[in-house]
Amino acid sequence: FEMATSPGHNSGANDRYRSTAMKHAYNLEHQKSMRNNVLDLIVDIIDLPSNPDSDPVHPLASDAALFKRGLHLFQPSDFDDVVLERNIYDKCGYGLCPRPNLKVGGSSQSRIIWGKRSGPAFTIVPKADLEKWCSKECEERALFVRIQLGKEPAWLREEPIGDIKLLDESRQGNIAADLA
Repeated sequence: FEMATSPGHNSGANDRYRSTAMKHAYNLEHQKSMRNNVLDLIVDIIDLPSNPDSDPVHPLASDAALFKRGLHLFQPSDFDDVVLERNIYDKCGYGLCPRPNLKVGGSSQSRIIWGKRSGPAFTIVPKADLEKWCSKECEERALFVRIQLGKEPAWLREEPIGDIKLLDESRQGNIAADLA
C-alpha cells in the first residue's frame, strides 16, 4: 500500500496525464488557428475580384492566387459559406466574378420555380439555387472548384490539397493540348 502512494509511483502517471493534456491543448489550439485562417480567407474571397471589370474567364493573377490559396484549407461547406456570403452582398457566388447574382422574377414568396419548362429536362428548381450565380457558366466554374476540395477539416488532413484548378484554366490546358 505504501508503494502505491509513494511520490515516485504517481509521478509517472502524472507525467502521462500532463503529456496527454498538453497534446489535447495543442490540438485544440491548432484547430482554432485553422478555423480562424479559414474565416479570414472567406472574408478575403468575399471581396474578390479586386477589379469590378474583371472577367471570370481570365481573372487577374493576384485574384486567382488569393482565391486558390483560400481553397487549400476549405471543405465544401466552407465554399458554400463563401457563396452564401457573396449572395448576401448581391454578388455572384463564384469568387472571381464581379457581376451580381441572378434575381429570378416571380413573387418574393416563391420558394421553387420552373427550370426548363418542357421536354425531358423539365425541372422544378429551388429559387435560391438559381439565384446563387450570375450565369450557368459561373455555376459550372464554382462547382468545378467545389468538387476538388477536401472533405476533412484542414486540421485533420495529413497532406494539403494539391493544386486547385479553375475550370477555365483546365479548358485552356485542354485546348493547348489539342493544338499540340
